[in-house]
Amino acid sequence: LSTMEETKNIEKEFADIIIQRPHEFKVGRKSLYLYPLTLAKTLVLKSYMEALEIDMRMMQLEPHVECLRLVETKKDICAQILAIHATPNTRKDLYNGSGMKTRRRIMGSLKTEHLAALLMIVMTRENMDMIMKHYGIDEERKRMAEVMKVKKRDDKSTLTFGGKTLIGIFICQLKEMGYRDEEIVFEQGYDYLQLVLADRLSTIYLSNEELE
Repeated sequence: LSTMEETKNIEKEFADIIIQRPHEFKVGRKSLYLYPLTLAKTLVLKSYMEALEIDMRMMQLEPHVECLRLVETKKDICAQILAIHATPNTRKDLYNGSGMKTRRRIMGSLKTEHLAALLMIVMTRENMDMIMKHYGIDEERKRMAEVMKVKKRDDKSTLTFGGKTLIGIFICQLKEMGYRDEEIVFEQGYDYLQLVLADRLSTIYLSNEELE
Protein backbone atom coordinates (compact mmCIF):
# COMPACT_ATOMS: atom_id res chain seq x y z
CA LEU A 1 0.00 0.00 0.00
CA SER A 2 1.09 3.56 -0.65
CA THR A 3 1.62 5.97 2.23
CA MET A 4 -1.60 7.78 1.28
CA GLU A 5 -3.59 4.52 1.26
CA GLU A 6 -2.11 3.49 4.60
CA THR A 7 -3.05 6.87 6.07
CA LYS A 8 -6.63 6.56 4.78
CA ASN A 9 -6.92 3.04 6.21
CA ILE A 10 -5.60 4.09 9.62
CA GLU A 11 -7.91 7.12 9.73
CA LYS A 12 -10.88 4.91 8.79
CA GLU A 13 -9.97 2.42 11.52
CA PHE A 14 -9.66 5.28 14.00
CA ALA A 15 -13.10 6.62 12.99
CA ASP A 16 -14.58 3.12 13.32
CA ILE A 17 -13.21 2.88 16.87
CA ILE A 18 -14.65 6.27 17.83
CA ILE A 19 -18.14 5.60 16.44
CA GLN A 20 -17.88 1.92 17.46
CA ARG A 21 -19.22 0.81 14.11
CA PRO A 22 -20.39 -2.82 13.93
CA HIS A 23 -19.65 -4.83 10.78
CA GLU A 24 -22.92 -5.98 9.17
CA PHE A 25 -23.25 -9.27 7.32
CA LYS A 26 -26.18 -11.37 6.15
CA VAL A 27 -27.06 -15.02 6.59
CA GLY A 28 -29.91 -15.59 4.16
CA ARG A 29 -32.25 -12.67 4.79
CA LYS A 30 -31.14 -12.20 8.39
CA SER A 31 -28.78 -9.32 9.22
CA LEU A 32 -26.14 -9.95 11.88
CA TYR A 33 -23.36 -7.73 13.22
CA LEU A 34 -19.80 -8.17 14.43
CA TYR A 35 -19.63 -5.69 17.30
CA PRO A 36 -16.54 -3.92 18.68
CA LEU A 37 -14.68 -5.97 21.27
CA THR A 38 -15.39 -5.03 24.86
CA LEU A 39 -13.18 -5.82 27.85
CA ALA A 40 -15.57 -8.60 28.87
CA LYS A 41 -15.47 -10.19 25.41
CA THR A 42 -11.67 -9.93 25.33
CA LEU A 43 -11.45 -11.88 28.58
CA VAL A 44 -14.08 -14.46 27.52
CA LEU A 45 -12.38 -15.00 24.15
CA LYS A 46 -8.89 -15.57 25.60
CA SER A 47 -9.22 -19.33 26.11
CA TYR A 48 -10.87 -19.86 22.71
CA MET A 49 -8.14 -17.90 20.93
CA GLU A 50 -5.45 -19.92 22.70
CA ALA A 51 -7.22 -23.15 21.69
CA LEU A 52 -7.03 -22.15 18.00
CA GLU A 53 -3.19 -22.30 18.10
CA ILE A 54 -2.88 -19.59 15.46
CA ASP A 55 0.22 -19.46 13.30
CA MET A 56 0.95 -15.76 13.85
CA ARG A 57 3.50 -15.61 11.04
CA MET A 58 0.95 -16.93 8.56
CA MET A 59 -1.72 -14.63 9.98
CA GLN A 60 0.51 -11.67 9.14
CA LEU A 61 1.61 -12.91 5.70
CA GLU A 62 -1.51 -14.72 4.45
CA PRO A 63 -4.42 -14.08 6.84
CA HIS A 64 -7.06 -15.57 4.52
CA VAL A 65 -5.08 -18.80 4.11
CA GLU A 66 -4.56 -19.10 7.87
CA CYS A 67 -8.23 -18.41 8.60
CA LEU A 68 -9.25 -21.09 6.11
CA ARG A 69 -6.94 -23.55 7.87
CA LEU A 70 -8.39 -22.66 11.27
CA VAL A 71 -11.98 -23.11 10.09
CA GLU A 72 -11.16 -26.44 8.41
CA THR A 73 -9.40 -27.83 11.48
CA LYS A 74 -11.32 -26.20 14.37
CA LYS A 75 -14.68 -25.12 13.01
CA ASP A 76 -16.57 -25.40 16.33
CA ILE A 77 -14.13 -23.07 18.10
CA CYS A 78 -14.23 -20.61 15.20
CA ALA A 79 -18.04 -20.63 15.28
CA GLN A 80 -18.00 -19.93 19.03
CA ILE A 81 -15.52 -17.07 18.62
CA LEU A 82 -17.67 -15.45 15.93
CA ALA A 83 -20.82 -16.00 18.00
CA ILE A 84 -19.21 -13.98 20.80
CA HIS A 85 -18.18 -11.23 18.36
CA ALA A 86 -21.77 -11.16 17.04
CA THR A 87 -23.24 -10.69 20.53
CA PRO A 88 -24.60 -7.19 21.29
CA ASN A 89 -22.47 -5.31 23.81
CA THR A 90 -24.49 -5.74 26.99
CA ARG A 91 -24.04 -7.94 30.06
CA LYS A 92 -27.49 -9.46 29.47
CA ASP A 93 -26.70 -10.53 25.91
CA LEU A 94 -23.25 -11.89 26.72
CA TYR A 95 -24.72 -14.18 29.38
CA ASN A 96 -27.83 -15.14 27.41
CA GLY A 97 -27.15 -18.84 26.83
CA SER A 98 -29.95 -19.46 24.36
CA GLY A 99 -29.01 -16.42 22.28
CA MET A 100 -25.35 -17.47 22.21
CA LYS A 101 -26.33 -21.00 21.21
CA THR A 102 -28.43 -19.66 18.32
CA ARG A 103 -25.59 -17.48 17.05
CA ARG A 104 -23.12 -20.37 17.33
CA ARG A 105 -25.49 -22.58 15.32
CA ILE A 106 -25.84 -19.91 12.63
CA MET A 107 -22.07 -19.48 12.40
CA GLY A 108 -21.57 -23.23 12.24
CA SER A 109 -24.02 -23.48 9.33
CA LEU A 110 -21.97 -21.16 7.11
CA LYS A 111 -19.80 -22.46 4.30
CA THR A 112 -16.12 -22.78 5.11
CA GLU A 113 -15.05 -19.84 2.93
CA HIS A 114 -17.74 -17.56 4.41
CA LEU A 115 -16.83 -18.47 7.97
CA ALA A 116 -13.15 -17.91 7.16
CA ALA A 117 -13.94 -14.46 5.69
CA LEU A 118 -15.74 -13.44 8.88
CA LEU A 119 -12.94 -14.85 11.01
CA MET A 120 -10.41 -12.80 9.04
CA ILE A 121 -12.43 -9.64 9.73
CA VAL A 122 -12.30 -10.12 13.51
CA MET A 123 -8.65 -11.24 13.42
CA THR A 124 -7.44 -8.26 11.41
CA ARG A 125 -9.53 -5.42 12.80
CA GLU A 126 -8.17 -2.12 14.13
CA ASN A 127 -4.39 -2.03 14.54
CA MET A 128 -3.92 -0.06 17.74
CA ASP A 129 -0.13 0.13 17.40
CA MET A 130 -0.41 1.76 13.97
CA ILE A 131 -3.11 4.15 15.19
CA MET A 132 -1.03 5.17 18.23
CA LYS A 133 2.00 5.74 16.00
CA HIS A 134 0.06 7.63 13.30
CA TYR A 135 -1.37 10.16 15.75
CA GLY A 136 1.81 10.48 17.81
CA ILE A 137 0.20 9.03 20.93
CA ASP A 138 3.05 6.55 21.41
CA GLU A 139 5.62 9.39 21.45
CA GLU A 140 3.51 11.37 23.94
CA ARG A 141 3.42 8.35 26.25
CA LYS A 142 7.22 8.03 26.04
CA ARG A 143 7.58 11.72 26.94
CA MET A 144 5.19 11.25 29.85
CA ALA A 145 7.20 8.25 31.09
CA GLU A 146 10.40 10.33 31.00
CA VAL A 147 8.75 13.17 32.93
CA MET A 148 7.41 10.78 35.56
CA LYS A 149 10.89 9.28 35.98
CA VAL A 150 12.27 12.74 36.71
CA LYS A 151 9.43 13.55 39.14
CA LYS A 152 9.88 10.25 40.94
CA ARG A 153 13.64 10.81 41.22
CA ASP A 154 13.31 14.34 42.63
CA ASP A 155 10.26 13.83 44.84
CA LYS A 156 11.43 11.33 47.46
CA SER A 157 8.36 11.96 49.65
CA THR A 158 5.82 10.58 47.16
CA LEU A 159 5.19 6.84 46.86
CA THR A 160 2.88 5.11 44.39
CA PHE A 161 1.07 1.86 45.14
CA GLY A 162 -1.21 -0.42 43.11
CA GLY A 163 -1.59 -0.57 39.36
CA LYS A 164 -0.68 -4.25 39.21
CA THR A 165 -3.72 -5.50 37.25
CA LEU A 166 -6.37 -4.32 34.76
CA ILE A 167 -8.36 -3.05 37.72
CA GLY A 168 -5.73 -0.52 38.77
CA ILE A 169 -4.25 0.47 35.41
CA PHE A 170 -7.49 0.49 33.42
CA ILE A 171 -10.80 0.16 35.25
CA CYS A 172 -10.09 2.48 38.22
CA GLN A 173 -8.73 5.24 35.99
CA LEU A 174 -11.83 5.14 33.79
CA LYS A 175 -14.12 5.17 36.84
CA GLU A 176 -12.33 8.29 38.06
CA MET A 177 -13.21 9.84 34.70
CA GLY A 178 -16.89 9.06 35.25
CA TYR A 179 -17.39 5.76 33.43
CA ARG A 180 -19.60 3.14 35.07
CA ASP A 181 -18.48 -0.47 35.61
CA GLU A 182 -21.11 -1.65 33.14
CA GLU A 183 -19.78 0.68 30.44
CA ILE A 184 -16.13 -0.21 31.04
CA VAL A 185 -16.58 -3.98 31.07
CA PHE A 186 -19.61 -4.76 28.91
CA GLU A 187 -20.66 -1.82 26.74
CA GLN A 188 -17.83 0.39 25.49
CA GLY A 189 -15.30 -0.89 22.95
CA TYR A 190 -11.99 -1.89 24.55
CA ASP A 191 -9.95 -0.10 21.85
CA TYR A 192 -12.01 3.06 22.35
CA LEU A 193 -11.40 3.05 26.11
CA GLN A 194 -7.67 2.42 25.60
CA LEU A 195 -7.52 5.50 23.37
CA VAL A 196 -9.44 7.53 25.96
CA LEU A 197 -6.77 6.74 28.55
CA ALA A 198 -3.81 7.03 26.19
CA ASP A 199 -4.76 10.40 24.68
CA ARG A 200 -6.38 12.23 27.59
CA LEU A 201 -4.99 15.68 28.36
CA SER A 202 -2.53 15.73 31.25
CA THR A 203 -0.62 18.66 32.75
CA ILE A 204 2.40 18.12 34.98
CA TYR A 205 4.23 20.97 36.74
CA LEU A 206 8.02 20.84 36.47
CA SER A 207 10.48 23.05 38.29
CA ASN A 208 13.25 24.67 36.25
CA GLU A 209 15.68 22.06 37.54
CA GLU A 210 13.37 19.18 36.62
CA LEU A 211 12.72 20.68 33.20
CA GLU A 212 16.42 20.88 32.51
